[in-house]
Amino acid sequence: MASGRALRHPAGGQLVLVTRRLELTDFARLEAEGLEVTTCDFGRPHWAISAEHAEGEEVPRNPIGFDVSGEPIGPTRSFLMRLRGVRFRLWDRAVLPLPPLTWDTYWNTVLPIRSVAYSRSSKFGHRAEVVWNGNLLLPRFLKPYVDLGLRTELLSRRGFGYGADLEIGEDPARWTSAIEGTIGDTPSFELYGRGVAFAISDRARDRGDIEPDTENRYRVRYHQRLRLPTSTLLDLEVATESDRNFLNEYYQGEVQGQKVPENILYLRQPIADDVSVTLLGKTRLANYRTVVEELPELAVHVIEKPLWRTGLYGDVVARGTNIRYHPDNDTALGSRRMLRGDIVSVLSTVVGDTRYGRLRPFFEVRGTTWEQDEIRRNTIERLTLATGATLGWHLGRTYSVGRGESGERWRHVVEPDITYRNVFENNVDPSELFPFDATESVTRSEVVTFGVRQYLLSRRPRREGERFVRARKIAESELEIDYFPDPGRDHAGDPWGPIRGELLVWPIEGVGAFVDGAYDVEVGGRFEEFNTGLTFRIPTPGAQYLHSDRRIELTVANRFRKHLSHSLSWSGRWKVSESYELGLYLEEDLRRRRAVNQLYTIARHFHRWTCALEVEVDEGENDVGVHVQFTPRDLISLTRRH
Repeated sequence: MASGRALRHPAGGQLVLVTRRLELTDFARLEAEGLEVTTCDFGRPHWAISAEHAEGEEVPRNPIGFDVSGEPIGPTRSFLMRLRGVRFRLWDRAVLPLPPLTWDTYWNTVLPIRSVAYSRSSKFGHRAEVVWNGNLLLPRFLKPYVDLGLRTELLSRRGFGYGADLEIGEDPARWTSAIEGTIGDTPSFELYGRGVAFAISDRARDRGDIEPDTENRYRVRYHQRLRLPTSTLLDLEVATESDRNFLNEYYQGEVQGQKVPENILYLRQPIADDVSVTLLGKTRLANYRTVVEELPELAVHVIEKPLWRTGLYGDVVARGTNIRYHPDNDTALGSRRMLRGDIVSVLSTVVGDTRYGRLRPFFEVRGTTWEQDEIRRNTIERLTLATGATLGWHLGRTYSVGRGESGERWRHVVEPDITYRNVFENNVDPSELFPFDATESVTRSEVVTFGVRQYLLSRRPRREGERFVRARKIAESELEIDYFPDPGRDHAGDPWGPIRGELLVWPIEGVGAFVDGAYDVEVGGRFEEFNTGLTFRIPTPGAQYLHSDRRIELTVANRFRKHLSHSLSWSGRWKVSESYELGLYLEEDLRRRRAVNQLYTIARHFHRWTCALEVEVDEGENDVGVHVQFTPRDLISLTRRH
């Protein structure tokens, strides 16, 4: 028996090779029998990928690059391994046969399996899932930038499913410069894409005894953001499903928590610091959705363009749209399509920009035209005129908290403003137009908006040896309300709109709270919407506030929607020790006084892999699920190369 450590990852992960027989020829070729590959360095590994026979040969490799001294970066040679009789083993027992594999030791993406999971629920029955490392199939030049997982699932009550999870490039949150680049910037080429695909031959009915339109069910969803050195920004989203109920049946949590899937292409190109051109295309791929398509929309945006030396500024948005209303095919409604042009011009200036306030009066002219179509035989031209002003203040005061070098300085900033807007001319009533979107709903109106924003900031003096000043936001709030001088015309007879507010507080490190809602001051006064929440993060002593080392996280949230729902939820995570971690999610319907969702999780972290057990109770669907998942602990660090 021979063994050895073959790879060591910079993050600390390692691969262990154990073999019953090993033959080397000039260290350039090898042949092995009874080979085991694992990240577990126990004498009897908890898990391993085994092969009855393995052959390998040395392959020269080009380095990733060269350092300043000319030395190569990365390995210049590797072994190309061919494995036969492959098995996935747990506790020295073969539990899953695998196809023959080809493994190049140049890459850290050496393990063919990323995770194995088992669960059981009343809706899907027994479910076995294996996520495969798709990076093994990619050509070399793509592996540093692409993460591909291939998914296979067997659902005892539904059938066999397969799919893929794809991630390309680097998350835009980590891009080096602002996305909204201007001509003066020199951003680099940036790309990020994320997608998911899944298909299943479904032989059962959905909840509610609904018969699917087809047995061959699938979904595809892909998002991409691309930025070029010319500051060009491109966003792409593609989403489609086989039938109208597929997402609600298989991805219920996604349906409830995300926006409706769309198929859009958005291109933005800055021409100058204050001028840009955009192209928007929007269509539908699923014939059971009602969509307003834009095929396409071309727009020019001018933002606060100075008009010579007059002190005036101009804002212009000019759009030309080939627009189509495409209804659900199951409805009796027909589609509607036409060309629409829309130009909005705003002329503004600043008066009295002093400590006593800043006044910005504006005048708006909007012209819109709709061409004739097969239903309406005449072209419609609309002229809209509006005027108004915004009066705002920026007030602030600084306080000293504490004494000496350890003292902090707090700054309280208050920004109240009042905006008056009066659309006094509109020569086409919305009832004469087909309602494609908000453009057709413009009408005469008058509104005064009162708002105030507040911030409380903390700044601690820099101590000796520190490179940066420690600053943090302690609290932030926003409050807003609308007043309608002509309530009978503009607001169903009520002069005041709801008070909309939001408050975020971080009193100490690791503790946060939020409150937001809408309060209707009319009809006796009551909340239309009210949400509160409190979050605790208690770190490990001696390693404070490191995200990877938080011991306890607890969030309590109360959510209220008038006439719709009122719920209380608890979610928490407790890292009991380096070996055990507990998770909890409870949601209670306060209107019906019963629990609606429960999720209990316990994870056992072994030295090289993790076993997680989840029990999920969905009272609304009358469903109970049990999930078991095995994932090597070093697998993420070994497979992610971006």
